[in-house]
Amino acid sequence: MKGKSGRIIYLFLMGGLALLFVVLIALDLYYVGDAEAKNPTYKTYERHYAFISNSDYNGEIWENIFQGAHVCGEEAGVYVEWFGKNLVESYSKQQLMELAIAAGVDGIIVEGDDSSEMNTLINRAIESGIPVVTVLKDCYGSYRNSFVGMSSYNLGQEYGNLLTRMRTPDEKELLVVIHSGENDSSEKLIYAGIKETISGITNEGIEVNTMIVDGSTTYGIEESLRNYMVDASELPDITVCLDEQTTEIMAQLAVDYNRVGQTRLVGFYESGHILQSIQSGVTAATITVDAAGMGQTAVTALEEYHESGYVSDYIPAELFIISLENVSDYSDSGEDMEE
Repeated sequence: MKGKSGRIIYLFLMGGLALLFVVLIALDLYYVGDAEAKNPTYKTYERHYAFISNSDYNGEIWENIFQGAHVCGEEAGVYVEWFGKNLVESYSKQQLMELAIAAGVDGIIVEGDDSSEMNTLINRAIESGIPVVTVLKDCYGSYRNSFVGMSSYNLGQEYGNLLTRMRTPDEKELLVVIHSGENDSSEKLIYAGIKETISGITNEGIEVNTMIVDGSTTYGIEESLRNYMVDASELPDITVCLDEQTTEIMAQLAVDYNRVGQTRLVGFYESGHILQSIQSGVTAATITVDAAGMGQTAVTALEEYHESGYVSDYIPAELFIISLENVSDYSDSGEDMEE
């Protein structure tokens, strides 16, 4: 009996050891696989480009510009990094330019403006051997290598032609929303293009006025537009917004204050929110641009400069008009507005 019991104990122990061995092997394979997943083989890149946008507002247009730049960079063996993205602390566009220059990146893609500080930083980057491409908005007078975007005055002409086609004979009062601030003259040039285009096409006594809003913060823009929407008697026939953020805020306020149809809205860009507002009749039309294509073009421009030492000073972006008639071609999915 003792011999039989000993064999049973022996077999039990061996079975336990075998089971333990299998468990250890399984755990080893799991942790090795997990470690490989967390520490994948790093890809090497030929160059490193910094992508810098306005840190106060990174809407869908900037997401799409970056995605276009990132995809193009991957294909060209270039790492495009969105400087300042997902950081706990928020840095200004100028501070991010300082960091990119100090890091010695191989190129910078940045939203330009008219500030003397941005002009100085772009020139410093160029003098340090870092090529700079401004995108969407230019920095006039700087040494930047190329600008990818649209001429502000030409964009104004596009708005002017659109407004002339869409307005009815009774719609004679138009309002253009312009942000306050000394660092960006682009919206004033757009307004000039709108006014001169309309006056050159018709002499029916159309008034094109402006409303200046506090563009320093999102709260400032919303507060200015909210006050504007409160008094329905002050609303013009058509209200024109020149950027994605203002267009979205104005459309939402028209719903909140039951002003839909009391002033027809014309905006800029094609975010999900804007497309949904066109589908629901809140916004009449928007002028948009191929944002991803702009990002691709910016990277291509930097690559061209590195390879040849030359690049076009200005690379225009194509503009498109979206209205109720063709919004379905753009709206795969829209962000629902609050009713």
